[in-house]
Amino acid sequence: MEGSRFGDAEAIYQKLVGLTPTDPIAHMQLGMARAMGGRTAEAIAPLREAIRLRPDLLPAKLFLGISLLEIGRPRDAVAPLRQVVQADKENANARQALAEALLALEQFADASEQLKALSAAQPESPQVWAALGRSYEGIARQAFARLQTLDVDSPYVWLLAADVLTIEEKYPQAFSLIKKAQTALPTLPGVHHTLARVYTASGHADWAAVEQKRASDEQPPCQTVPVACAYLAGNLEDVLTRTATAAQATALYWRARAANDLAAQSFDRLEKLPPSVERYVVRAGIARDQGQPLEAATQLREALALAPADPGLERELAGALYAARDFAAALPLLEKLHAMVPDAPDLQVALGEALLQAQQVDRAVDLLRKAAAADPSMVQAQASLGRALVQAGQFGEAIPYLEKALATDADGSVHYQLAQAMQRTGKPDRAKVLLAEYQKRSQATAPAAPAGAEGSAITPPVP
Repeated sequence: MEGSRFGDAEAIYQKLVGLTPTDPIAHMQLGMARAMGGRTAEAIAPLREAIRLRPDLLPAKLFLGISLLEIGRPRDAVAPLRQVVQADKENANARQALAEALLALEQFADASEQLKALSAAQPESPQVWAALGRSYEGIARQAFARLQTLDVDSPYVWLLAADVLTIEEKYPQAFSLIKKAQTALPTLPGVHHTLARVYTASGHADWAAVEQKRASDEQPPCQTVPVACAYLAGNLEDVLTRTATAAQATALYWRARAANDLAAQSFDRLEKLPPSVERYVVRAGIARDQGQPLEAATQLREALALAPADPGLERELAGALYAARDFAAALPLLEKLHAMVPDAPDLQVALGEALLQAQQVDRAVDLLRKAAAADPSMVQAQASLGRALVQAGQFGEAIPYLEKALATDADGSVHYQLAQAMQRTGKPDRAKVLLAEYQKRSQATAPAAPAGAEGSAITPPVP
């Protein structure tokens, strides 16, 4: 084992298990040899047997949890990993793996608790700060989603949307939403601070100073709005604790704001550490969320400079280039990734789309056929195959695939392709209906002018 000859070790441990079938250590060591030798799925059975024979065997639980996580079973991994953490609070490996499992399950609040403990023990770890930031982002997203289910067009939603618009440097639109919310909720604490932030970002420092002064003078009644007071005092973790089971709009609003601020603080800590893969991946994620796929690709290339040939990073880079419609740059990466995992339907679709753009239609059709057959529920594969068949002139064969993708056609592109196929196969009446629907959907999804964009302006504070 210490010489990394895991296959030889496994053979010996297999003999030991045969000689002493009730020895939990022998089963555990067999499982560890398999796990460390890359045979993760085969490690699970002996590890489970070791725990059955000796329920307090923490190393077996740790390896079992990590193995389950590695094969994509985070839900099953949580219990053994949590048991290790509860019994050995200093076990950083178990806590890290537990946090990863919880993040995968979108149990963000629980994950943040594990990661906070890790950040205290490992303050120089970029992996921990990146994961902690992601956990807080998840808490904010969940709070915002619950808020929207209560009222998708409420003043609280406007204020949170204004924060996003400010980050995107859409200052007039952000200002308009804040003023609109201020009119609807004149007594809501913190709005002056939000206005000051927009004024500062848009280059109006003097106006920002006025609103900042008003924010400082603001003294909300903390007995009646304790969550707001906790947020304004900077007690962000207290806000999350107080709103853990929040169902009211006001509490969800403050929960989302506090979580967003904590995420920003975590990523700020990450930025202060030496350059790391995690730093660039976080930057890429921010760029992607802001609709800047080329900037995301730039950051991912920086990450790959630190971790050359990392398949996960290469896959993300290919995705960013694909989103940026830079198929020429994406194609060699997708070729490489497809060669590594030839049966992955999502890669087959991405490579097929890139090949279509490169006018390699026949090969694209072959790949997209495989993807559509492997996962009939993958609508993107059906749509892409239908489009490829249209491009190949196989209009009749394209029709059933495009029909399957109609229900999820947001921008009308599938309707357009299907209209072409119908026209070429002698069904002009159906083609006419599909083209009308295409025009309707494409207009509906065209970028709309932001509300109040024409003639809108950031005005000074009202005296």
